[in-house]
Amino acid sequence: MSGDVERVGGPARGYRWAPFEKGNEVTLKHGAWSPRKIAPLAAELIDHVLIAAEHPGAQTAWLADPSYRPALVAWSRCEARIQLLHEYLDRLTDFDPETGRPGDLDDEGATRPASELLVKLEAQALKHRERLGLDPLARSKLGRALAATAVDLSAVAASGAAALASRPPIPEPVDDDDDEKDDDDDDG
Repeated sequence: MSGDVERVGGPARGYRWAPFEKGNEVTLKHGAWSPRKIAPLAAELIDHVLIAAEHPGAQTAWLADPSYRPALVAWSRCEARIQLLHEYLDRLTDFDPETGRPGDLDDEGATRPASELLVKLEAQALKHRERLGLDPLARSKLGRALAATAVDLSAVAASGAAALASRPPIPEPVDDDDDEKDDDDDDG
């Protein structure tokens, strides 16, 4: 054949579809890479943590401090991606009940890329949770560190106050301007 393609079947039917509109989700599989899917879930997680942190006697009250906001955003985005991947893999299990394969394996029994990403994100989320004190052990370690910092600051304040109290009083300033005027008048 010299570049000619043999046509199989009848003539083209002239089907046309409208172009995809902005914001479509035609090719979306799980959404773990989609800011439109991640952002609302992440915002919900942050709101939940901040509301809990503001209650009197909250175990994670330090998270209400604005300095924790970047860490909360990173944690919440990671948790949102995990949630999206779990939902996707669960749908795959329900999609083909005949195979009996878990959602993290494809039809050939190979691990899906989404499952591999999930494992990485779970490890990353664990680090975020530990840094923020969102599990009991990490919360106790962070609580001890915060308490030690408060004690250290109290000790510094107390020693500063003691140092100020023990130093001699500062003498009153002397106004030397009157003496200089008198000296100038004597010369001239």
